[in-house]
Amino acid sequence: MRLAAACLLLATPSLADVLNVRGPQPDHQEIQAALDAASPGDVLRVWPGQYQIFSVTQSVTIVRATVNGVAEVQGTLRIRDLAAGATVELNGISSTGQDGPALIVSNCAGSVRLRECKFQGPYWVLWEAHPGSFVTNCADVAMTACESYGGSSAYGEGGGWGAEGLIAADSNVSLFASTFRGASGSTEDDPGASGGSGGHGVSATGSGFLWVAGSTLEGGHGSNADHDPDWFGGGYGSGGDGGWAHAGSMSAWIHDCDLVPGDGGWSPEYPGSPGQDTTGTLRPGKARLLRATGSLEDDAAITLRAEGTPGDEVWVRLADGPGYRFDPIRGPFLVETAAAPGADPWLRLGTIDASGVLLVELPTIDLPAFEHRVLHFQGVFLRGKNYFGSMTWSVLVDEAW
Repeated sequence: MRLAAACLLLATPSLADVLNVRGPQPDHQEIQAALDAASPGDVLRVWPGQYQIFSVTQSVTIVRATVNGVAEVQGTLRIRDLAAGATVELNGISSTGQDGPALIVSNCAGSVRLRECKFQGPYWVLWEAHPGSFVTNCADVAMTACESYGGSSAYGEGGGWGAEGLIAADSNVSLFASTFRGASGSTEDDPGASGGSGGHGVSATGSGFLWVAGSTLEGGHGSNADHDPDWFGGGYGSGGDGGWAHAGSMSAWIHDCDLVPGDGGWSPEYPGSPGQDTTGTLRPGKARLLRATGSLEDDAAITLRAEGTPGDEVWVRLADGPGYRFDPIRGPFLVETAAAPGADPWLRLGTIDASGVLLVELPTIDLPAFEHRVLHFQGVFLRGKNYFGSMTWSVLVDEAW
């Protein structure tokens, strides 16, 4: 109970609304309608189903209302123009691009948190391929337990190419326990055509920093060349190049990731080049991860799941906001922002056993009627050195909602 009491002391009481999108007591039928009615700091609980595209421009938490349900959007989901200090958090939202990336996060001075989301770039868009996710000019974007897959073009010059799972430009981006996959190239039907190149799992360029931990990055395969029987007895185009697992000029640290570059496309004369692992710096050691229940009423328990190395002593770091600073050795860490005297921002959970996992049930206490709190956590794993784990959060809602 000490941990529960500390969490609730730490979290700033919220007088903002909780808006239900569909479900048994709906306030709105579409996410965009709820956003239009929302004020900064509101929580949107979204029930599973198909939804129209939406755009977020202010502080809001959008969380799936059921444990396994997914809100699916057909088209581009946009988060843009967040002011410094503003926060957007999404949990359990999926989108599939139609004529552009599935997710665009742009021009955000505030913090963006994406968890358990899936983004799929469109397939077979003539002449143009789009990534699953595109992040540009953002101060603080983190993705945890997400999937992002690039789309493919039908044809391009020298064959259709595959797009990246994620493109990041001039941004600070942290990726935890997620999968990013570039699409494979395609080959035009014309005799002797060359194959298209595969997309990178992650491409990051410009200023900013990329931190990737415990994730899978896969490059797309280059496609094979086509045969032209009328070209001096049979000629071939070039094979497409394989995509890199991670590529780009942005400073990047890659920690305990599966890096799977794409294969080069076949051609007897001009085979495509295979992709490579990374242009970033590989960091030693095992990634540490912390997961938490996404949304719950205040009579339920928060489950914290710490994943690390047997013998790790696990502490949880608490904050009333999602902002982070970056440590050049251990990665991004949650900023302590205790809102009440006596609230300890560091609390011990226990020690990881031989299973590599520590589960802790955190009981909650009753909230005042029609209040909610967003509790932010980060695991800190002590074993000779300190290792920061992934950041996560739980939305605690009074049962009166």
